[in-house]
Amino acid sequence: MSNYIGVLLFMGFFCGSTSGLCIHSILCILFKYFSSSAQTRAAGIPSAGGAMAVVLVTIAYEKFIPIYGWRFTIQMTSVFAAIFAIPASFLISLKEKHFRRISLEEDKTNGSLKNIQKLHQEEEADEEHPMRPKTRHMTS
Repeated sequence: MSNYIGVLLFMGFFCGSTSGLCIHSILCILFKYFSSSAQTRAAGIPSAGGAMAVVLVTIAYEKFIPIYGWRFTIQMTSVFAAIFAIPASFLISLKEKHFRRISLEEDKTNGSLKNIQKLHQEEEADEEHPMRPKTRHMTS
């Protein structure tokens, strides 16, 4: 019985600490695709899913560990995590030109469309001339 409690405590600590690290990268990816008005909803869905997963995994461990043993149960958890994580990793494009996409809703708040087009033209001009120092534009 003490091994069972030790495994649950270790998994609780391990899952809790890694979920805190993973949610940051998930939110960074989501925030670059959603406008500022939809970012709270986009952040709430994975946060709620993470909380539900902790509850469901705990219930599944309670049922499967006495039947299959803790090693097989943890191995199956890793297999299911890989089944979901590997296809999801293909959704992230590393060759994006701009790390943050500006939506039309944000155009109204951050500036006019002409200013944004001018900014893109300056970036393209900087790319055409390799000897010219790159200019950095700060956006709020």
